[in-house]
Amino acid sequence: IMSALGIWLRHAGYFNDAELAFECSYKYAKNDRQRLTLINSIAIVASSKGDYIKARNLYIDNHKIALDLNLSNVAALIESNLGYLALYEGNTADAESWLRKAFINYQKINKRAGQVSAGLNLLMVFLIQENVVNFERLHEPTSTLTHAFPNEAKKALLLWLEAGYKKLTGGYISRNEKEQLQVAYKQLESDKIKMLVHNHLAKKLEMSLDLPTTPTPKRFSSTWFNLVKTCNWEI
Repeated sequence: IMSALGIWLRHAGYFNDAELAFECSYKYAKNDRQRLTLINSIAIVASSKGDYIKARNLYIDNHKIALDLNLSNVAALIESNLGYLALYEGNTADAESWLRKAFINYQKINKRAGQVSAGLNLLMVFLIQENVVNFERLHEPTSTLTHAFPNEAKKALLLWLEAGYKKLTGGYISRNEKEQLQVAYKQLESDKIKMLVHNHLAKKLEMSLDLPTTPTPKRFSSTWFNLVKTCNWEI
Protein backbone atom coordinates (compact mmCIF):
# COMPACT_ATOMS: atom_id res chain seq x y z
CA ILE A 1 0.00 0.00 0.00
CA MET A 2 2.81 2.43 0.86
CA SER A 3 4.57 1.68 -2.42
CA ALA A 4 1.39 2.22 -4.44
CA LEU A 5 0.75 5.44 -2.52
CA GLY A 6 4.27 6.64 -3.33
CA ILE A 7 3.70 6.00 -7.04
CA TRP A 8 0.43 7.95 -6.97
CA LEU A 9 2.00 10.86 -5.07
CA ARG A 10 4.94 10.99 -7.51
CA HIS A 11 2.67 11.10 -10.55
CA ALA A 12 0.59 13.80 -8.84
CA GLY A 13 3.68 15.94 -8.22
CA TYR A 14 3.97 15.47 -4.44
CA PHE A 15 7.61 14.47 -4.63
CA ASN A 16 8.63 14.94 -0.98
CA ASP A 17 5.56 13.07 0.22
CA ALA A 18 6.17 10.30 -2.32
CA GLU A 19 9.65 9.92 -0.90
CA LEU A 20 8.20 9.51 2.60
CA ALA A 21 5.81 6.81 1.39
CA PHE A 22 8.56 4.88 -0.38
CA GLU A 23 10.87 5.13 2.63
CA CYS A 24 8.08 3.85 4.86
CA SER A 25 7.49 0.97 2.47
CA TYR A 26 11.22 0.21 2.48
CA LYS A 27 11.16 -0.02 6.28
CA TYR A 28 8.76 -2.96 6.06
CA ALA A 29 10.14 -4.61 2.90
CA LYS A 30 10.41 -8.37 3.27
CA ASN A 31 13.10 -9.26 0.75
CA ASP A 32 15.93 -7.88 -1.38
CA ARG A 33 13.77 -7.77 -4.50
CA GLN A 34 11.28 -5.44 -2.80
CA ARG A 35 14.13 -3.29 -1.46
CA LEU A 36 15.63 -3.01 -4.94
CA THR A 37 12.30 -1.86 -6.38
CA LEU A 38 11.78 0.69 -3.61
CA ILE A 39 15.30 2.14 -3.82
CA ASN A 40 14.73 2.54 -7.55
CA SER A 41 11.47 4.37 -6.81
CA ILE A 42 13.24 6.70 -4.35
CA ALA A 43 15.90 7.40 -7.01
CA ILE A 44 13.20 8.29 -9.56
CA VAL A 45 11.73 10.76 -7.06
CA ALA A 46 15.16 12.26 -6.41
CA SER A 47 15.62 12.72 -10.17
CA SER A 48 12.18 14.34 -10.44
CA LYS A 49 13.23 16.78 -7.70
CA GLY A 50 16.43 17.61 -9.57
CA ASP A 51 18.68 15.88 -7.03
CA TYR A 52 20.70 14.03 -9.65
CA ILE A 53 23.63 13.22 -7.35
CA LYS A 54 21.38 11.35 -4.92
CA ALA A 55 19.56 9.61 -7.78
CA ARG A 56 22.80 8.48 -9.43
CA ASN A 57 24.28 7.19 -6.16
CA LEU A 58 21.13 5.23 -5.38
CA TYR A 59 21.03 3.75 -8.88
CA ILE A 60 24.71 2.72 -8.78
CA ASP A 61 24.35 1.07 -5.34
CA ASN A 62 21.21 -0.68 -6.55
CA HIS A 63 22.93 -1.84 -9.72
CA LYS A 64 25.61 -3.66 -7.72
CA ILE A 65 22.95 -5.42 -5.65
CA ALA A 66 21.00 -6.44 -8.75
CA LEU A 67 24.13 -7.95 -10.31
CA ASP A 68 24.98 -9.80 -7.09
CA LEU A 69 21.47 -11.27 -7.04
CA ASN A 70 21.68 -12.12 -10.75
CA LEU A 71 18.55 -10.10 -11.51
CA SER A 72 19.23 -9.22 -15.14
CA ASN A 73 15.89 -7.49 -15.71
CA VAL A 74 16.35 -5.19 -12.71
CA ALA A 75 19.98 -4.48 -13.66
CA ALA A 76 18.85 -3.52 -17.19
CA LEU A 77 16.21 -1.16 -15.81
CA ILE A 78 18.77 0.54 -13.57
CA GLU A 79 21.26 0.81 -16.45
CA SER A 80 18.56 2.42 -18.58
CA ASN A 81 17.72 4.89 -15.80
CA LEU A 82 21.40 5.76 -15.31
CA GLY A 83 21.76 6.32 -19.04
CA TYR A 84 18.71 8.55 -19.19
CA LEU A 85 19.94 10.51 -16.16
CA ALA A 86 23.35 11.06 -17.79
CA LEU A 87 21.64 12.08 -21.02
CA TYR A 88 19.55 14.69 -19.22
CA GLU A 89 22.69 16.01 -17.49
CA GLY A 90 24.43 16.34 -20.87
CA ASN A 91 27.02 13.61 -20.24
CA THR A 92 26.66 11.73 -23.52
CA ALA A 93 29.69 9.48 -22.92
CA ASP A 94 28.22 8.02 -19.71
CA ALA A 95 24.75 7.97 -21.26
CA GLU A 96 25.99 5.90 -24.20
CA SER A 97 27.87 3.48 -21.94
CA TRP A 98 24.91 2.78 -19.63
CA LEU A 99 22.33 2.65 -22.42
CA ARG A 100 24.42 0.19 -24.44
CA LYS A 101 24.55 -2.12 -21.41
CA ALA A 102 20.81 -1.77 -20.90
CA PHE A 103 20.05 -2.44 -24.57
CA ILE A 104 22.18 -5.59 -24.63
CA ASN A 105 20.64 -6.90 -21.41
CA TYR A 106 17.11 -6.21 -22.65
CA GLN A 107 17.94 -8.16 -25.80
CA LYS A 108 19.17 -11.10 -23.72
CA ILE A 109 15.94 -11.30 -21.71
CA ASN A 110 13.82 -10.40 -24.76
CA LYS A 111 12.09 -7.45 -23.10
CA ARG A 112 10.82 -5.37 -26.00
CA ALA A 113 9.63 -2.39 -23.98
CA GLY A 114 13.11 -2.01 -22.54
CA GLN A 115 14.74 -2.36 -25.95
CA VAL A 116 12.49 0.40 -27.31
CA SER A 117 13.26 2.83 -24.47
CA ALA A 118 17.01 2.17 -24.43
CA GLY A 119 17.17 2.20 -28.23
CA LEU A 120 15.37 5.54 -28.58
CA ASN A 121 17.55 7.14 -25.92
CA LEU A 122 20.67 5.79 -27.64
CA LEU A 123 19.48 7.32 -30.92
CA MET A 124 19.14 10.64 -29.07
CA VAL A 125 22.72 10.28 -27.81
CA PHE A 126 24.01 9.59 -31.34
CA LEU A 127 22.20 12.65 -32.71
CA ILE A 128 23.70 14.87 -30.01
CA GLN A 129 27.13 13.42 -30.82
CA GLU A 130 26.36 13.82 -34.56
CA ASN A 131 27.39 10.19 -34.97
CA VAL A 132 25.60 9.31 -38.20
CA VAL A 133 27.06 5.80 -38.54
CA ASN A 134 25.91 4.64 -35.10
CA PHE A 135 22.50 6.23 -35.63
CA GLU A 136 22.00 4.42 -38.92
CA ARG A 137 23.06 1.07 -37.45
CA LEU A 138 20.57 1.30 -34.60
CA HIS A 139 17.72 3.06 -36.37
CA GLU A 140 16.16 0.22 -38.35
CA PRO A 141 15.81 -2.34 -35.51
CA THR A 142 14.64 0.33 -33.06
CA SER A 143 12.15 1.76 -35.57
CA THR A 144 10.72 -1.71 -36.24
CA LEU A 145 10.28 -2.44 -32.54
CA THR A 146 8.81 1.01 -31.83
CA HIS A 147 6.17 0.81 -34.56
CA ALA A 148 5.18 -2.67 -33.34
CA PHE A 149 4.92 -1.44 -29.74
CA PRO A 150 1.56 0.00 -28.60
CA ASN A 151 2.86 3.30 -27.23
CA GLU A 152 2.16 6.57 -29.05
CA ALA A 153 4.63 8.53 -26.92
CA LYS A 154 7.50 6.30 -28.10
CA LYS A 155 6.40 6.70 -31.72
CA ALA A 156 6.26 10.48 -31.23
CA LEU A 157 9.84 10.50 -29.97
CA LEU A 158 10.95 8.35 -32.92
CA LEU A 159 9.39 10.88 -35.31
CA TRP A 160 11.46 13.65 -33.73
CA LEU A 161 14.63 11.58 -33.85
CA GLU A 162 14.13 10.77 -37.51
CA ALA A 163 13.58 14.46 -38.27
CA GLY A 164 16.77 15.28 -36.38
CA TYR A 165 18.69 12.73 -38.44
CA LYS A 166 17.20 14.08 -41.67
CA LYS A 167 18.34 17.59 -40.77
CA LEU A 168 21.78 16.38 -39.68
CA THR A 169 22.32 14.66 -43.03
CA GLY A 170 21.29 17.70 -45.07
CA GLY A 171 17.61 16.93 -45.61
CA TYR A 172 14.81 19.50 -45.79
CA ILE A 173 12.06 19.54 -43.19
CA SER A 174 8.81 20.68 -44.82
CA ARG A 175 6.08 22.76 -43.23
CA ASN A 176 3.82 19.71 -43.13
CA GLU A 177 6.51 17.70 -41.32
CA LYS A 178 6.97 20.49 -38.79
CA GLU A 179 3.23 20.50 -38.12
CA GLN A 180 3.39 16.75 -37.48
CA LEU A 181 6.31 17.31 -35.13
CA GLN A 182 4.32 19.93 -33.22
CA VAL A 183 1.57 17.36 -32.64
CA ALA A 184 4.12 14.69 -31.71
CA TYR A 185 5.74 17.03 -29.18
CA LYS A 186 2.51 17.13 -27.18
CA GLN A 187 2.44 13.32 -27.15
CA LEU A 188 5.88 12.89 -25.57
CA GLU A 189 5.65 11.00 -22.30
CA SER A 190 7.35 13.39 -19.87
CA ASP A 191 8.49 16.96 -19.38
CA LYS A 192 12.10 15.79 -19.27
CA ILE A 193 11.78 14.18 -22.70
CA LYS A 194 10.23 17.42 -23.97
CA MET A 195 13.20 19.35 -22.59
CA LEU A 196 15.63 17.04 -24.38
CA VAL A 197 13.73 17.42 -27.64
CA HIS A 198 13.56 21.19 -27.21
CA ASN A 199 17.25 21.60 -26.39
CA HIS A 200 18.80 19.15 -28.84
CA LEU A 201 16.38 18.77 -31.75
CA ALA A 202 13.91 21.65 -32.05
CA LYS A 203 16.57 24.35 -32.17
CA LYS A 204 18.41 22.63 -35.01
CA LEU A 205 15.12 22.26 -36.87
CA GLU A 206 14.44 25.98 -36.28
CA MET A 207 11.18 25.20 -34.51
CA SER A 208 9.63 27.13 -31.65
CA LEU A 209 8.11 24.98 -28.91
CA ASP A 210 6.39 25.70 -25.63
CA LEU A 211 8.67 24.59 -22.83
CA PRO A 212 7.03 22.61 -20.02
CA THR A 213 6.54 24.70 -16.90
CA THR A 214 8.52 23.85 -13.78
CA PRO A 215 6.08 22.38 -11.26
CA THR A 216 5.66 24.31 -8.03
CA PRO A 217 6.68 22.21 -5.00
CA LYS A 218 3.60 21.13 -3.09
CA ARG A 219 2.78 19.06 -0.02
CA PHE A 220 0.04 16.50 0.33
CA SER A 221 -2.40 17.57 3.03
CA SER A 222 -4.58 15.03 4.81
CA THR A 223 -4.90 14.03 8.45
CA TRP A 224 -4.39 10.32 7.71
CA PHE A 225 -1.08 11.06 5.98
CA ASN A 226 0.42 11.71 9.41
CA LEU A 227 0.34 7.93 9.85
CA VAL A 228 2.57 7.62 6.80
CA LYS A 229 4.99 10.17 8.23
CA THR A 230 5.11 8.30 11.54
CA CYS A 231 5.41 4.96 9.73
CA ASN A 232 4.82 2.86 12.81
CA TRP A 233 2.56 0.01 11.77
CA GLU A 234 1.82 -2.98 13.96
CA ILE A 235 3.01 -6.22 12.39
